[in-house]
Amino acid sequence: MKRWAWGMVLAAVLMAVGAAGCETDEAGIIMTEYRLPQGKDGMDRILRIRMAHGTIDRTDRGGESIETGSGQFLLEVTDAEGRLVSQLDLNERFGQEILSFDRNFKLVSDDYNDDSVPDFAIGRPLNPGISEYRLFTFQDEEGLVELEVQESAEAGIVQDGEELSIRLDRIEGGFVGTWTEPEQSEPDKTYYIWKDGVFEPYKNEDEAYREGMLVRLEQNSIPHWEAAYPETNKRLHLGHHQEQVKEIFGEPSFRELVRDPTGVSLHAEVWRYESDQAQMTVTWSEEQTVSEYMIAYPMNTDISRTQIYKVNSYLQDYTTETKLPLIPTLSPEMEWNFESELPFNYLIGKAGKTLLVLGDDGWISGYHDDTTLYGIHEETGDVMWKAEGKYAGVQYAISEDRRHVAVMTQLNPETMEHEIRLRYLDSETGQLLWEKKWAESDAWLSGAQGVLAVGLGNPDKEWTLLGLKETNGERLWTRTMSPQERMYSDSFAKPVILVGLDQEMTAYDPWTGKFVWSRKRDAEPYRSYTFTHPAIDKVSADYRNMQASEKEERWFQIEDQYELIDLATGQTQASVPYDKGTYISLVNSDSMLIHRSDDAIFWRGEGFGTVWHDISDNKPRWETEGKLITGTLDGDILYGYINDRLTAVNRSSGEIIWTASYTWKDMNLGVDGVPYPNKRPILYQNYLVLPAEGSVYLASKETGELLGRIEGAIVTSAEGRELQTAYGMADSHAGKLWLGSANGTFRSVKIK
Repeated sequence: MKRWAWGMVLAAVLMAVGAAGCETDEAGIIMTEYRLPQGKDGMDRILRIRMAHGTIDRTDRGGESIETGSGQFLLEVTDAEGRLVSQLDLNERFGQEILSFDRNFKLVSDDYNDDSVPDFAIGRPLNPGISEYRLFTFQDEEGLVELEVQESAEAGIVQDGEELSIRLDRIEGGFVGTWTEPEQSEPDKTYYIWKDGVFEPYKNEDEAYREGMLVRLEQNSIPHWEAAYPETNKRLHLGHHQEQVKEIFGEPSFRELVRDPTGVSLHAEVWRYESDQAQMTVTWSEEQTVSEYMIAYPMNTDISRTQIYKVNSYLQDYTTETKLPLIPTLSPEMEWNFESELPFNYLIGKAGKTLLVLGDDGWISGYHDDTTLYGIHEETGDVMWKAEGKYAGVQYAISEDRRHVAVMTQLNPETMEHEIRLRYLDSETGQLLWEKKWAESDAWLSGAQGVLAVGLGNPDKEWTLLGLKETNGERLWTRTMSPQERMYSDSFAKPVILVGLDQEMTAYDPWTGKFVWSRKRDAEPYRSYTFTHPAIDKVSADYRNMQASEKEERWFQIEDQYELIDLATGQTQASVPYDKGTYISLVNSDSMLIHRSDDAIFWRGEGFGTVWHDISDNKPRWETEGKLITGTLDGDILYGYINDRLTAVNRSSGEIIWTASYTWKDMNLGVDGVPYPNKRPILYQNYLVLPAEGSVYLASKETGELLGRIEGAIVTSAEGRELQTAYGMADSHAGKLWLGSANGTFRSVKIK
């Protein structure tokens, strides 16, 4: 690869472009900025690229006017008032007399050397489709520095792409450089591992991975295993039998069930050994041999932080660190324990004294093959009835008196043949009051004022909408619906039956099937949201049907607004702007959190902000920087995660009352799962119950301090079930705590 040839050609081109541009020297123009995380000194700082000398050209790219600066540039860090803190000459670093940067291009960061400080890959084009990048970072003690990449002084990191700043592909302990030579079909890759203050290159991926793991072990300064348990590392091995482990460590402090990580069986037993000095978990295979073990112990220098060492057959071994002390296991008082045939069990509704719990295999697409709806007695945990939906799922609607449940399935669980079946059950006894069957290709169910609305047929052709009397299944009316019309199907009783078609939404009277009102718009098809309805697209809300809705209203996206519509009249009650890079969390019927990102795809953004919005008077109250997600309201205090840290916020003023010292990542070290907080805090007595990926924790409402983990509650996340995981795996009611777990259990417990 002739990297120097690319560089010489590019320099000549840039000089020619600069000569043809504006004659005025545009010194001092800021090309881009990035707000750095607060340093150890608590100071706010800005990273920016500033033009020292050069010119600005304006060009049209795809119909958009772009300002491009050519000349000499400085990479700088300033304080919040704009005073210079540190500076690097980018032309000198790249070895080029002239560089070019677009105005307001996006700086992208990642942590490539695992020092908890953002690193920035900044580049210049070498050849069409290939660029040279160099890594820069800001350190409190040294200021701006370029991170050294061994054997790359001539042309930096060569990478496919033409962006001015990119996020490089990560590997354990470093990153990957990927580029494709001209007339070459397969890309070349170099793996860079951070070692002794420099990124060392490797051509072999396995060698790079092993080196990255070794560096991690050395950096974490693992003490002798005798500090945790006598000769643990020497004597405990994968494949050991239970009797061998007992000989070394004795009886475990706790025995728990988790979902088998291999997916072979529903349950895997875990033994937990706990003391003030260390904790250890041992996971058993079906053959009762060690399939995984993990040891946690305080760091020698700081007992508020914990080292974790994990060994399994997939990752072999690795070490990491969490900003948590050792958290003891708490044994709750068991009221009842329901054991399902399926691993994930979510609370999705309540009818009378019956809890509706959805059992789920946790898979998606072609791997998804099992769903069951259980009716469980609230006081005893007994299964009163169940409806098996298999891979076709289960739809349900709770009656107006909330003593009965309509359940629809589309697959015969015994023959596995297509069969649309609607049953109307006594929710507390499971007694079948009536049922109907159809042979149509598809079906949808919804409830409205004592009527069950049933859609039948292929939605791409004409289909049939039926109104059935709840109490006996009597057909009240029939409508023929147009292709592409969709019935809004959910479990909540509404004053009308809603049907959407492209830009029009129509409401029908449930008892007569006659037209009530409609709304039209000029943009995309209608999308419906409510604080008691599953999220669609950019609204997150509690999807469970625990009680009758207080307000008969629903959120819809209409043009460039989210509008709260009175379902009885079709009139707008409130509205908030709909913008790209924005989504909404409905906290309750009166309040919402509006989340904004600097990227049209929210989670891809770098800068975030959250607004508290009162729906009652349709006004924003306050705004905070960062992502405030999964909020739970308790009086005037909102508990949620701001930038991945558990935080208590005053609802009225937005004042932060306290912020936990640990992060979501700290709560989940050693556990695979979702990398951002996707489970809401639960209010329970004077505590906060915090479902995480591996464990469920108990925390103080006053300070956020973690007090313990709850025995036997192993949550994790099912694929594509974000709302079920957030709201259905844990809840509290009337002094009780309901806990679902990925080990197939759903329990009612008390904690004293």
